[in-house]
Amino acid sequence: MSRVMGPLAFYRQYAASGSDFLTMYHCALLPLYYIFGLLYIVFKALILNPPCLQCFLSTLRFETDASFPGCSPRERMAFAKHWYSTVPRQPQYQQIRSRFTHLPERSLWVERFAIAYPLLVLPPQAQSAVFDEEHQEWHLVASWWSPHFAAGWLVVGERPDQNGWMIAGEFQCWFFLKWFYKWLLVRVLESYVDQMADANGALPPAELR
Repeated sequence: MSRVMGPLAFYRQYAASGSDFLTMYHCALLPLYYIFGLLYIVFKALILNPPCLQCFLSTLRFETDASFPGCSPRERMAFAKHWYSTVPRQPQYQQIRSRFTHLPERSLWVERFAIAYPLLVLPPQAQSAVFDEEHQEWHLVASWWSPHFAAGWLVVGERPDQNGWMIAGEFQCWFFLKWFYKWLLVRVLESYVDQMADANGALPPAELR
């Protein structure tokens, strides 16, 4: 994984990211972005991912393909850099309610998860992110102190066989909560992948591994 920011640098960028946030979301969500961020930090530090008990936590690894348009890695990367930016979405993609946005000047990745749209869409949350130029992929890290519901890492980019887009990573959690994290991942990622495939005019079955 590429190197990411420490807590102080991260919080400075997170506090200043409100202006970027307003280019993507309604202003009414901005207070929730910071309020829920604080709640995530406190809840993880005390209950879900206490730093003093990291050695007792289990690891949940996952991988899923994403149906990104393009006939080559270069075309898919061109789409991804536009898709993960703050620019407005094209009409055919506006029904995809989850949103993943890279703020390169702040080394942040802002996410809004749709679990059961329109019944449940989580407030946007943030984690550290850098783009690895050598491997042409994004490296994301959600530390136990970050304003994100999970603690772990993700890699987003072309598959190793250069035959499609992939999202892979791992989260740390208590063993008795692994079922919940897996359920949440399936609900978010499979819905996102299926909606993306539908918008691109193809409907391959989504599979979380």
